[in-house]
Amino acid sequence: PDAARRLGPQCVLLDPLPLPGKSQYEPGHVQRELLKAYVACLGDPVDDAPEGSVRPDALVTGAWGCGVLGGDPQLRFLLLWLAAAATGRELRFHPEGDEQLAELPEIIGLVLDSGARCGDLYKLLYGHRRRRGVFNHLRATIEGLIKAGILVPPPKSPPPEAEGGEANEAEAGVPAEEPPAVEEPGTASPAPASGDVEGPPSAPAVDEPSSTP
Repeated sequence: PDAARRLGPQCVLLDPLPLPGKSQYEPGHVQRELLKAYVACLGDPVDDAPEGSVRPDALVTGAWGCGVLGGDPQLRFLLLWLAAAATGRELRFHPEGDEQLAELPEIIGLVLDSGARCGDLYKLLYGHRRRRGVFNHLRATIEGLIKAGILVPPPKSPPPEAEGGEANEAEAGVPAEEPPAVEEPGTASPAPASGDVEGPPSAPAVDEPSSTP
């Protein structure tokens, strides 16, 4: 139980913009929805009481504000991912078979492999259009930033040495090279105060619907 002696998960209701159309891609509306999702991820203040309890460690959700409400599921996923990362929660996302989210595993891998931090992901929320697709624009932007040296992918872990082989560099005392933290001058992103906003976002769990009737 938590500090209020409640058991089980907590349900959070948050109202999205209804039928936002093209305006959902405007900076003011992006920030509005991001802050709303961030507050939802903060949870009940009771969870942070000094004598309190186990804080729920995940946000479980689907494509919030989509369907009949008209939200773009690709943009909404990125908003929810960043809000969960900024508050230190895992995102467990249920796409429910939405074809617009079929590329989720690829997009998640692209962001994680790019070396993007939460602040970088915040910047990547802007400039999208439904016609060209949020994920298509995100992919092209990340590839361009990597080519320009603004995003630096972290080095991949070397394969383990065969038994009896020579010691690898780490064993020989050579420190692994850290990817530089590159920030464009004058473009530091405003970020919430909680969570590891300077680090990379953690990988969300994408739960596919069961095929069992």
